[in-house]
Amino acid sequence: SGKLRLLTGVLKLLVVLLVFCVVDRFYQGDFWGAVNAAAGPVTGIFLLKDEGPVWNLVYTTLTRVWLVQECCGIDKTVPFDMALAAFAFVVSFCALSDTFEAFGGGLSYVNRRSLATSAACEAGAAVVGMQ
Repeated sequence: SGKLRLLTGVLKLLVVLLVFCVVDRFYQGDFWGAVNAAAGPVTGIFLLKDEGPVWNLVYTTLTRVWLVQECCGIDKTVPFDMALAAFAFVVSFCALSDTFEAFGGGLSYVNRRSLATSAACEAGAAVVGMQ
């Protein structure tokens, strides 16, 4: 349907933006925050693995990385609806955590704009994931 295609397109865009947010967090010196935030794009890539050759290539590459397999529990047998629920949960949690860090007096060495951008992308992905 048209709505599903639109939501999938928006989700793809948000997953790509989440990758840039993670890279920015590393650049800002927020190593553990970046590792935590990486769960969003990784679960998003897992969710979108059947959405074309590029997504499948990235997914296949990630499944070969031991750390991703162990930490993220990548499993080819998880149905789409369960993967979508896991994705929505992960990005919701990350959005709450980043919002607290950005506006609740969290880490002083991390650019608050970087955290707020990350939180906005995660919140948007969570909303799309819950549709």
